[in-house]
Amino acid sequence: MIGIIGGAGPLAGAELLRQIIEETNSVKDQDHLPVLLWSVPETLPDRTEFLEGRETENPGVAFGEILLNLEKNGTKFGAIACNTAHAPSIFTKIEAELSNLGSQIKLLSIVEENITFLKQNFPKGTRIGILSTTGTWRHKIYADPLTKEGFEVVTAQSEEEQNEIHQAIYHPEYGVKASGTRVSAKAKE
Repeated sequence: MIGIIGGAGPLAGAELLRQIIEETNSVKDQDHLPVLLWSVPETLPDRTEFLEGRETENPGVAFGEILLNLEKNGTKFGAIACNTAHAPSIFTKIEAELSNLGSQIKLLSIVEENITFLKQNFPKGTRIGILSTTGTWRHKIYADPLTKEGFEVVTAQSEEEQNEIHQAIYHPEYGVKASGTRVSAKAKE
């Protein structure tokens, strides 16, 4: 069974589940993969706030606890539907939590999976654009690994530009995290 941690972005887990369903070759319900979506956003400290030093609790602890619960409920593979959770300081904490408790769950890395896909489908030197939270941007969660693999990375070029992108994601009135599927004109702008 596949275990997905959702809630780290209001629709990210549901979107991942939708994509798994759409990519599964099936002709009937029983052909689909078993998936458990665990979405408890109130238990997950904000990843960007942690990376920016405004949150002291490493979210990796909470992610690790959820993955252990997913494993206890039969999952063999775990995925976290949150880019910022893959910052090294958070992701290595998750891996340490799992290791310390003897977990056997295989934790997939969204960064590694995306890079594998890009390498299989695009030649080195391809321009890859990244729109992300400030935590993902500042900590170069995608930029460094993509550059290392020979891609040309395009990201915000200044703090001001990045703040506009971040607000499109986080703003409490018009950001994607606040509005879900109803992406506002202001966020699109």
